[in-house]
Amino acid sequence: MQLRQRALAAIAVQALLCAPCSLVAAEPDLKYDIVFRGGLVVDGTGGEPRQADVGVVAGRIARVGTIPSGAAREDVEIEGLVLSPGFIDVHSHAERGLVQPELRANRGYITQGVTTTVFGVDGAYSLSDMRSIIQTLDAQGVGTNFMFYVGHNGIRTDIMGYDDRAPDPIELVKMRGQVRRAMQMGAVGLSSGLMYLPGRYAATAEVVVLAKEIRRGNGAYDSHIRDPANALLESIRECLDIANAAGVRAHPAHLKVVGKRNFGKSRDIVAMIEEYIAGGLEVTADVYPYDGAAARRLVAILVPPESDPMRQTLRLLEAGLLSEARSIQALRELAAYWQQALRDPQRRAALKARSEEPGTGVFSWIDAVGYESFRVVVSEDPGNVGRALVDIAEERGQEPFDVIADLILAEGESVKITLGAIDEDELRYLLVQPWVMISSDGKITGMKAGGGHPRYRGSFPRVLGRYVREWKVLDLPEAIRKMTSLPASYLQLPERGLVREGYWADLTVFDPETIVDRSTWKDPSLYSEGVIHVVVNGKFALQNGQMTGATHGRFLPSAGINKQ
Repeated sequence: MQLRQRALAAIAVQALLCAPCSLVAAEPDLKYDIVFRGGLVVDGTGGEPRQADVGVVAGRIARVGTIPSGAAREDVEIEGLVLSPGFIDVHSHAERGLVQPELRANRGYITQGVTTTVFGVDGAYSLSDMRSIIQTLDAQGVGTNFMFYVGHNGIRTDIMGYDDRAPDPIELVKMRGQVRRAMQMGAVGLSSGLMYLPGRYAATAEVVVLAKEIRRGNGAYDSHIRDPANALLESIRECLDIANAAGVRAHPAHLKVVGKRNFGKSRDIVAMIEEYIAGGLEVTADVYPYDGAAARRLVAILVPPESDPMRQTLRLLEAGLLSEARSIQALRELAAYWQQALRDPQRRAALKARSEEPGTGVFSWIDAVGYESFRVVVSEDPGNVGRALVDIAEERGQEPFDVIADLILAEGESVKITLGAIDEDELRYLLVQPWVMISSDGKITGMKAGGGHPRYRGSFPRVLGRYVREWKVLDLPEAIRKMTSLPASYLQLPERGLVREGYWADLTVFDPETIVDRSTWKDPSLYSEGVIHVVVNGKFALQNGQMTGATHGRFLPSAGINKQ
């Protein structure tokens, strides 16, 4: 509650600063660009909804209250619908698709009601990467606003490649300089991906040194923790300790309890985080509302020999750099390749060893998260669906690798697994914590080929349709707060995240009776339904359920840029 009270206090101060805007907006002769009439306003504070009209002028909310008829260029009747701030996704990989001009409108997010997305997560991007993507998106136009972290993995790769060692003093100075300059550009903070290469080669102390560079701008340290499957609590504690040592805010990303060995630890996680909060550390987290983490076709998790051309095909597939048609073809090629290899006892044994212990510079999901984290989510045999791989192996009296081999031999590329099975009760326990916000961890490409996840196009409507309306895990005002004002406060994003006079008009209008996710493990390409209108910076991106194709999004620097 302490964090929430501080956030609301900050919001109240911002509202006072915007008071002149409100007074101007209330003048009776003012003509509005858009007026939404008769909707139920859920303003993002967590407070009670109220019936009100909302008027928009020059990209901002000019009036929340009663607006006389004839005062707007465009009247939109929304009786029976909910009007809220546009949703803010604090953990997204959508930039990988948005740089393609034909995808720039960001339909997968707009149809969820999302108006702002945050990129550079999991430690992905160096300073030059970050700058290049910002320039590309601003130049070609983009449907949603966006923000950025600078990434430890990207910086380390830029300076040191994939070397498994500590940086020397000169390299560390260069790495610190990249973080500092990124903050001066308006980065939210520093993100790390300590489970991935080359982040997993970094000692905790290295990350602390870099995190200190974001302190001046009150930046946040966001982390894909080091070993969520095998050392869950220790890895979350490392994230909190890094932030504490650096004197910055902590944000363990896409918080979850993955793998059977960790089931039951959600309460330990919450107790640990609240202990740090009580000690003075500001901690937030995000959750996506699904009972499985990253998804992959089973043929895409095995590791080919380094010298084999199939290794490069797999790298391109994993990076999302292949077209959908080429991705589908690549999966078929992988299936044929593995089926041939798995029938040869020597190649099969070598493949098992290489996938379980890949060696320096090689990433393997089997090595990273272990067989206990795998759950089958798509299979031609319905008896496999929803079952943990280790349970199938136990039933058959086999080793887990042999179950993988048998599934590939029988079904080729069609079998899909989640790489991090999650218990639904634990998901719900984390979801309701007051310092937890909503995220998608989503992309906008690769839905039908490879490892598309239903969260990519379903996260926000799923919360409202399932966890609010159907299952009553959250009430509507609190769910909206987790999608709007809480992330806006965390991101130091001024004048957004609330339906308040003087704030930017990032708005979402949805039907509370029909909003829901439609994407599934089998077909994650399905768009959500129930979002009727979306306004980004005062302009329609979605109107009457139809994409307008408008690209009024922009790069939003964190307010920490003013503290440099």
